[in-house]
Amino acid sequence: MRNKMKAIVFEEPGKAVVKDFDLSKCGDDEVLTETIYSFVSPGTELRIFAGTKESKGRFPVIPGYSWVGKVVEVGKDVKGWDKGDLVTGRTPVRIDGYASLWGGQSSHHNCKVTGYDALLKLPPGSDPWQYTPVEVAAIAWRGATIAFPGRGETAVVIGQGLVGILAARWLLWHGVKVIVCDMEEYRLEKSRK
Repeated sequence: MRNKMKAIVFEEPGKAVVKDFDLSKCGDDEVLTETIYSFVSPGTELRIFAGTKESKGRFPVIPGYSWVGKVVEVGKDVKGWDKGDLVTGRTPVRIDGYASLWGGQSSHHNCKVTGYDALLKLPPGSDPWQYTPVEVAAIAWRGATIAFPGRGETAVVIGQGLVGILAARWLLWHGVKVIVCDMEEYRLEKSRK
């Protein structure tokens, strides 16, 4: 088993590097995964990279919303998980001295298989590439469904970045009338189409 991992680090606003870190030991109730693909959320990650208020001054930070990988080690107390299982998650990487908002941009993750941030198995035979944006899409789904919108009701989606577009589309598919707004005309044009 390798003992190093790599991660993208935003060291300070406007400065990104790839760093090597010691790989944490797989816990008894965890699985260790190796990243196959990770997803870049251009809106959120670029705002954090730029040092906007959203970053809350948390530098250095390991960015990344979501990733898809495979299980490479299984903790002794974990049942029902095997090496080679394809998985997706948004488990933050735990490295002392580094903020890890979502931690997707790293080569390895130690993951819980139960609880709020539990890892999810992909269906057998899945193409990992197709599942790479799942966690970001889930943000849109949670945002759109939390208000329990009903067919024929009207919803307002503020912002037409990736999450806003997905939320608006989900609402439309479920018979909700949708009003969208954004400060960027090109985003509104995409939404009209």
